[in-house]
Amino acid sequence: MSKHFLNIHWLKNTYYNLTQSLIEYGIVVWGNAAQTHINCLQIAQNTSLKIIYHKPRLHSSKNLYSEAKLLTVKQLYYKKTLYYMSKKNLIQPVVHTYNTRTEKLIYPKMNTTKYYNSYMITGLKLYEKIPISIKKLSKL
Repeated sequence: MSKHFLNIHWLKNTYYNLTQSLIEYGIVVWGNAAQTHINCLQIAQNTSLKIIYHKPRLHSSKNLYSEAKLLTVKQLYYKKTLYYMSKKNLIQPVVHTYNTRTEKLIYPKMNTTKYYNSYMITGLKLYEKIPISIKKLSKL
């Protein structure tokens, strides 16, 4: 009902204040949950986006994310995990006395699959995928 009275700017602000803030709360901890749980949040996020842009229920959401410049639930998880890991200095490269082509990271020892799926391991894997040129920018 509010979509007829508010413009896209105000609807997008409402999205950030209500929907995205709820999704981001504690996402570092629960963001790697089972896909069925993530899908429920993704559906709610897609529905909110379609309401903002006055799209029908069966309209594809993929283009709406790029048009709105918003991140999906999984992308928010990746972003927050990398931010948390860098803020807490949990990313520690192996230090060599000689020049190497790649930067190896120190992975903690894992005993269970549950730990293997934790934010710590996910964050290290994501950090390894970042190009070296971007990693050097953050060290300035």
